[in-house]
Amino acid sequence: MYSLLATEEDADRWLSIVTAHSNWCELTLQSMGHREVFAHVGRNVTVHAPNGQNVPILVTGTFGGNDFIHSLLGMLCGVVSCLAVTNKIISALKARPAII
Repeated sequence: MYSLLATEEDADRWLSIVTAHSNWCELTLQSMGHREVFAHVGRNVTVHAPNGQNVPILVTGTFGGNDFIHSLLGMLCGVVSCLAVTNKIISALKARPAII
């Protein structure tokens, strides 16, 4: 159970990191037809995609100091919630009657 929760949390963290620390959302909006969305790479920075179109590249990184602080706080919250779940599981196991 613990490993399942940890895996789910890792997947959730990865999704939040990709959307928060990259231009993925901007690229998605552009692919949906919104042409006034800036992809944070410049209008002429493109690659040739398998579908034949020239598309902006996906970039990752931080977008300022606030981004770094939010990343640290998110990681801290993840650790704290994981510890809380672990403590609840241990308490439940201790409260269970012993099976002989």
